[in-house]
Amino acid sequence: MIGLAAMLGSPAWAAESFHSSGKDPESDRVVAAILKSAPVDAAEPDELARPTRPMRLALSATRKRRSSPGIDVTSSAPTRSEPQQRVAAVREFQVSKKRGNFRKPPQKPESLGRETTYRVKPGDLLEISIWKEPDMRREMLVLPDGTISYPLAGHSQVVGMTPKEIEELLGRRLARYFKNPFINVIVKRTTGNQIYVLGEVRNPGAFTINQPVDVMQALSLAGGLSEFADKSEIIVLRRSPGGGQEVLSFKYSSVQRGRNLNANITLVSGDTVVVPERGLF
Repeated sequence: MIGLAAMLGSPAWAAESFHSSGKDPESDRVVAAILKSAPVDAAEPDELARPTRPMRLALSATRKRRSSPGIDVTSSAPTRSEPQQRVAAVREFQVSKKRGNFRKPPQKPESLGRETTYRVKPGDLLEISIWKEPDMRREMLVLPDGTISYPLAGHSQVVGMTPKEIEELLGRRLARYFKNPFINVIVKRTTGNQIYVLGEVRNPGAFTINQPVDVMQALSLAGGLSEFADKSEIIVLRRSPGGGQEVLSFKYSSVQRGRNLNANITLVSGDTVVVPERGLF
């Protein structure tokens, strides 16, 4: 075993004679960098085994202690040269390693996708698959009545459900055909998530949305108000869960001036924004 202090005494010879272990590339790079640094007094008595793990933590700790406020580095204790500090850092690293104090930083966990809270609507396109069953991959269009027809599962009502809830529903229905089926449901296209703008706007029509949209944004999608629009009479028609409709009034001028931003209604799928024509008199 070659002493580290003696090896540091001749940097050129040390760099040429150093061979990577191949087991820990990061540690080998650190050791090689130390061997190529400034020479150490060959009379240094400490002989250390070449470390097999990263020494950055030990080197960093040594430098922090010397640079910490409140510590008198000009005390009566003998001052070590920079190469001697490296040797001391190696010794501290090896002692920590033997005591079990040195640990590699924990690995980053694999990123997990967020579970969507989007609820399926008629007209949405779903991709459904079963792990290790490539023949069961299907793209399903949600019908106007809110159902899909998946092989072996029959007709299933999925409107208003999240993808996670659909996975659980299909899992229960397919359990008799597959052992612990792992089902994946992806919303590929939200064509069923639409709002409507009609009346005195430049481009009336239906608009597919994939994010929350308020009334002002919906009017912008429709090209803005025409010169004949009655800003004070804009309303939003919304279907209630019971099948009826409710009318929500929208104060355009108040929102436009920034006085009552809470009145800027957030639209939901199926809402209709109606902009009436202004009277001539």
